[in-house]
Amino acid sequence: MKAKLKYGNGGFSGTIAEKGSFLIIKVPKGWDPFDYADRLVREEDPRIADVWDPAGCIELGNNEYLFFGKAIH
Repeated sequence: MKAKLKYGNGGFSGTIAEKGSFLIIKVPKGWDPFDYADRLVREEDPRIADVWDPAGCIELGNNEYLFFGKAIH
């Protein structure tokens, strides 16, 4: 109950968990995946810029994925 009061629930938690979909994004050659994801968020890439847009997803290999995007206004 405390978590619901602190972070919200059902579409209003302000976390990436509220995203309903994701978009696979390829990392350009020579880029670190984490640096590239950070850049896309900072520069408000139109694919992931809005809280209602899908989350970005970068495949890291070994069944690991990096999900990122804007979650609050």
